Amino acid sequence: MICKCGKISIRVTINIKGDNFKIVKDKQYYKEPPLKEVICRIDFPTNQNIHSHKDDLAQLLSKHDFPIFKEQTERQLKFKFENNETSHIFTDTPVLLFSRRDEKTFIRLTESTVYLYRLTPYEKWCDLEPHLNLIEQELFKSVDIKDITSRGLQYVNVIEIENTANPTKIDEYFKFYPSINGKALNSRSFTIGNEEYIEGLGSLSQNLRSEKTSKEELSEYLFELRILNNETLTLESNNKKSMKSWFDSAHNEIVNRFEISITDKLRKIWGPYNAKVNK
Repeated sequence: MICKCGKISIRVTINIKGDNFKIVKDKQYYKEPPLKEVICRIDFPTNQNIHSHKDDLAQLLSKHDFPIFKEQTERQLKFKFENNETSHIFTDTPVLLFSRRDEKTFIRLTESTVYLYRLTPYEKWCDLEPHLNLIEQELFKSVDIKDITSRGLQYVNVIEIENTANPTKIDEYFKFYPSINGKALNSRSFTIGNEEYIEGLGSLSQNLRSEKTSKEELSEYLFELRILNNETLTLESNNKKSMKSWFDSAHNEIVNRFEISITDKLRKIWGPYNAKVNK
């Protein structure tokens, strides 16, 4: 694994102290959580007819509290390798964007991918479950999508810590940090990442990096956790391995990994409390 501290790149080890990878039975819930964005991504075989269904899709999603509909164009750069030469071309792809009235929850649909976004404030996972059911059980059926080729779940956290030391003693707040010979590198600028395969779920990656901030009294960090599965899944009513069940499992794994990567000192910043909700 490579860690970048300032302008110097060094190879480091990852420390996750305590009971490594132990399942967190009692999940923590926070009054002021650092979570800024949740992204669900589902890929399927290219379907160029999706744009022709835009009016039907707008009507369907409006019934499920996604009344705001916008058409957009996404410009992509594609490279072509032929006869030992490289060429590139820009292509414009139509995008259908549906959002709820608060414009905090979006469904974004292209010819080969659907995204479900939830922006802050994010309250609990069960709020997203009806939207995943809507995508799997109604949206895909309306455009005749029978297989998905990959799915992913990503959590984006922005963590602010008051500067009581310069630089911040990173190992007092995180159990996942850059180190050399077991000693934390308390650098003002760093990027660190880890990726591993989890049986039945796919590839889990976690990335932590320091961010520039105009607030001198604060240190800011971006902590992203993502699970990606590239196995094809057939959407059948009798298939026990439903798309939503995978997202439920991925969510639980991400929450668990987040909790074992931070310390109680960091939890106190967000005001933990015991709430009987499904995060």
